[in-house]
Amino acid sequence: GKGKGKGHVRTWRACLAAYGLNEKQAVAFRGNPIDGLAPLAKAGVPLIHVVGDADKVVPVAENTAIIEERYKKLGGHVMVIHKSGVGHHPHSLKDPAPLLEFIEQAGRRKNKSTPATMGSPEAKGLHSGKHKGRMARHHDHFETQL
Repeated sequence: GKGKGKGHVRTWRACLAAYGLNEKQAVAFRGNPIDGLAPLAKAGVPLIHVVGDADKVVPVAENTAIIEERYKKLGGHVMVIHKSGVGHHPHSLKDPAPLLEFIEQAGRRKNKSTPATMGSPEAKGLHSGKHKGRMARHHDHFETQL
């Protein structure tokens, strides 16, 4: 709750106590995952975030949007899936197919010298059978998120 997020006073105090920090030290701490993006981007590790656009606990603008901007500036590949009108829960998607596809594509990119993009013919051909139609519908939506 240091920005617009509603936070939870008791949980914050417990966190400070668990790490032996005071308020000033915690705010100045630079060992959070958001501060360690450079090695991940350099190594070509793709990131995926599923966010609720109406999240008041972990506001997108104060968390994922910062990571997305920093990671792209570092040359990293990040995909953000926005769930319109959804708050902090549920964390995932009703249909996990886009997450599975992202993981598959990350593996394919790692094994090729030229990475495939979400909207490429190669990426669109990753699935067949019952998943093919469902997966194709996701491509155009997610291409706009990149």
